[in-house]
Amino acid sequence: MEHTLSVDELAELLQILWTIIAAALVLFMQAGFCALEAGTVRSKNSINVAIKNIMDMCCSIAGYFMIGYALMFGLSAESIGIIGTPALLLEGVGRREMLDFLFQATFCATAATIVSGAIAERCRFFPYLLMALGIAVFIYPVYGHWVWGGGWLERLGFHDFAGSAVVHGIGGAVALAGIQVLGPRHGRFDDHGTARPMTASSMPMVALGVVILTVGWMGFNGGSAELGVQTPTIVANTLIAACFGGLVALLVTWSFAGLASVEMILNGVLGGLVAITAGADVMQPVSSMVIGMLGGGVVVLATVSLQRLRLDDVVGAVPVHLGGGIVGVLAVALFCPVAEVPEDLGRSGFFLVQLLGTAVCVAWGWGMGWLLWLIIGWITPLRTGPGEEQVGLNFSEHRVRDSFAELSQLMAASARGEPVSDRLRELEDGEAASFGMAVAKALHDHEHSRLFRLDLADRLAYLAREIEESGVSSGEMAVITSRMTDLSDFIQRIQHYLSDHRQESSAIPVLIDLLQRLDDQLQECQQCLPDNRNQPLAKVVERLHSLAERSRRGLQQGAST
Repeated sequence: MEHTLSVDELAELLQILWTIIAAALVLFMQAGFCALEAGTVRSKNSINVAIKNIMDMCCSIAGYFMIGYALMFGLSAESIGIIGTPALLLEGVGRREMLDFLFQATFCATAATIVSGAIAERCRFFPYLLMALGIAVFIYPVYGHWVWGGGWLERLGFHDFAGSAVVHGIGGAVALAGIQVLGPRHGRFDDHGTARPMTASSMPMVALGVVILTVGWMGFNGGSAELGVQTPTIVANTLIAACFGGLVALLVTWSFAGLASVEMILNGVLGGLVAITAGADVMQPVSSMVIGMLGGGVVVLATVSLQRLRLDDVVGAVPVHLGGGIVGVLAVALFCPVAEVPEDLGRSGFFLVQLLGTAVCVAWGWGMGWLLWLIIGWITPLRTGPGEEQVGLNFSEHRVRDSFAELSQLMAASARGEPVSDRLRELEDGEAASFGMAVAKALHDHEHSRLFRLDLADRLAYLAREIEESGVSSGEMAVITSRMTDLSDFIQRIQHYLSDHRQESSAIPVLIDLLQRLDDQLQECQQCLPDNRNQPLAKVVERLHSLAERSRRGLQQGAST
């Protein structure tokens, strides 16, 4: 017998479907964070931040499953509403509650992954996993209980719809503590405290990450309320705030820096998204526009402030998530319609409650984050060594080689005068290896030409010393003249050799020109020999020493070219 679904049953199934779709969208945000962070860091660290994003998802959801969910949504263990009743492995959670766990677990993973981008390129892998676990089992659930689990802030009337404070504020505060404890990357700031730019490995990848995050945010905010007539407004508010956040970041950087800063624009979009998250359920679209603009503006201001304080946030996680979260929570009291203001508080009282919740978020997230970073630092070193940071965490943490990064390092070593030809031939990657072989051949030809020049300079210096240290008869002078003629022929042969290989290196035309000058000077010196003009030998010695010195200077100029 067929069972016909009632309206209530159909509505419940649609709600389940929508929540699962929203959870999938929130989980898909992990891909956005991965792309954003991998594109922002230098290529030698991209694999490290990618695997951190995967593993913080694993660690945070595992910790949230083991005890975090119970601490966050369990009945308060006391009347004040400080923490939920501990229960291991979802004990007592029924089938219907599993849907809530699924959705909230993806939020917990988002809070944990915010930290990885801020401390990238210098934090070791194992300590970061311990931090992700600590966020999931204690820092995030406790504050989440205060706001969403029936805790004391919720009882006061604190409003944080989808987590501007609970998710983003907590993640940003822990990230702030992390960058303070770890310190900046090597070379990030000069001696005067000015930030040095560190080129991102792929800004298009960062842009792709921001688009993915924007799509995921529609589930982040849209799924935080029951499916109904208000859902389109929530999603529309989210998108409006994102766009105006990016526009304000563009206008601010255009106005003050004279350029469209790609990094600021992309983070401005995220700042708008974070800011609207606290009040997307109660805002009108016009208010969402203003909140998005405030979120984008505070991202620019906070980014500049961090740099002046010599705090190294690689991806801008603190300005986006902590700065945007603070603005969003306070904006709820300032811009929500009168009907949404709690009657017992009034707008001013509501603002004070929002301010209190924000201050508690920063104090709890930063304070517990700082403490947990220190505890983990006592267990195991937090930071990589200078050599490991220089070679990159892809290799130092995971032994994954990047042939093109090695190639660039070898070419830099070659510019410093270090012998690298053999090391270039050892590159493993196919494309990098072929390019390395070509560079090695060019360096070999250049070295061969350099040795010719060095030999020539030594011969001239030796000839000058011979004349200077011993008396020279007319017969011996004839021999010297003959040798100088041979030397001129030797130079011309080198020139012919280099002319045949002119296309193999850009340095060869320079060497040919220098050799021509040497030959001209040698001819001039030969004409001054005393067997023809009765010139004093001191004059000849002086000219030969000068010629040898010019040869060496030409050798140095050719090397620098």
